[in-house]
Amino acid sequence: MGTSQSTSVAAPRLLRENTGLCSSSEPLNQRCGLSGVTLGRRPLEPPFDPSVPRLRDPFWALWKLRPLKKARGSSSSLATLRRRLLLRRRRSSKCPDHARYMRELLSGCSLAEVSALCEQYEALAALKDLSVQADLARPPASAKKHDLAALFETRVAADVELVYAGACFPAHRAILAARCPYFRQVLGRFPGHGARIGLELRTPGVDAALFGALLKLLYTGELAPHQHDRPLLGRLADEFGGAPNPLEQDLRYLLETGDFADAMLVFTKGNGSSSSSSSSGHSEYGFSSLGTLERPCHKAVLAARSPFFKNLVQRRNRGEELQPERAGLNLATRIVLDESVIPQRFSSVLLHAVYLDEVNLALVCRPLEGGPTSLEDAMELYQIGRFLELDILSQGCEDLILEMLTPNNLATVLAWGARPYGSAWVYRQAVNYLRDEFQPFSQSPVLLQLSAEHLREALSSDFLQVSSQTARSCKHLNIKHYLSMRFFEL
Repeated sequence: MGTSQSTSVAAPRLLRENTGLCSSSEPLNQRCGLSGVTLGRRPLEPPFDPSVPRLRDPFWALWKLRPLKKARGSSSSLATLRRRLLLRRRRSSKCPDHARYMRELLSGCSLAEVSALCEQYEALAALKDLSVQADLARPPASAKKHDLAALFETRVAADVELVYAGACFPAHRAILAARCPYFRQVLGRFPGHGARIGLELRTPGVDAALFGALLKLLYTGELAPHQHDRPLLGRLADEFGGAPNPLEQDLRYLLETGDFADAMLVFTKGNGSSSSSSSSGHSEYGFSSLGTLERPCHKAVLAARSPFFKNLVQRRNRGEELQPERAGLNLATRIVLDESVIPQRFSSVLLHAVYLDEVNLALVCRPLEGGPTSLEDAMELYQIGRFLELDILSQGCEDLILEMLTPNNLATVLAWGARPYGSAWVYRQAVNYLRDEFQPFSQSPVLLQLSAEHLREALSSDFLQVSSQTARSCKHLNIKHYLSMRFFEL
């Protein structure tokens, strides 16, 4: 009788267990519907009841004790939404999962094939480095030291002749006077263009070769690599008034003071006419009331740094030699530069590049409001350097343009570099910049500012840092934008 009551109660409890309504405070055998079963051994089964499921093994009861899944509620919905957002964020990430791509690519490859692929990638990386170095290559601009050494060897624009130990040394007054107190005193006693001066030194043992080496030291700041007697050189330094200053220091002195100037750069406006300083009314900054700017300079330095000025100075010297009334006079040669070719606001930048090998855009005279940007000034100065054949100015402007390169002005720099008067070197660097940073460019409005030719050149490169799918989509987007612009123009 007791057994039938226990089995009759087991069915509704099993029903509650299957529906998840069983209380966890009930005994374990009652939760499983095993009122007559003791876990851990197999007792006699209770009498058969069709309404109660048969339990073949007590381990089935343990399986029934597994944690039931919670009903789908607000927490599961939030978890699902969080997973979807995470997957969407991963798919829209700017950085693709390269590791997953490589695993899928190499899943069916052998070790030999993987090794060959690594060697190919290493070869491509080396080829890319070689391509970048080739794009960076350009002829080096000659420094002031080398240009002045060539000036001493060629004797171009020489205005004085020094005679020592039977040898004649054509030289330049401005350089000798600025570099050596001894020559400053000697040249002061013999004024006039083309003076021939004989020299005698108190220091014994100085031959013509050593004297020529000392003159070259004044031009370059370096003594020729010969074995000279150091005590002799010390005695010569005492006679010459001490060792010379660094070359850059004396050239800066010539630029800032204008001492020993034998030429005048005249920056004019309009028709290119200029007036003398006595009638032009110069202001404190050198500007005249008629819009003329005159900057004192030295023919030797101009001729050494620029082939344009070199040819101009040689023609002027030949013309002055044909005028007997100008013989023996130290008259400054006036070199007139038109405003339309070389604007006045670039005068300080130009002279600093000639004398000091530096390009400083802070020296540009800018209006208080408006006016061209620093990038536009650098582009214009580059063209001036090309016109004057002043490589140090041109390459300095190229370096400044590259430093100012940003995604916002990339399209402008590419368009300028591709023109005949632009810089091919800057164009190559801008294209490399576009290839290396193409991934962020592909998701910015800058892509629509690029011309079809520039985009085609970037996409055709083997070193484009972007996936093929992104490259195709960018190409289609640019084509659609170009067609829409053409449609509005029509």
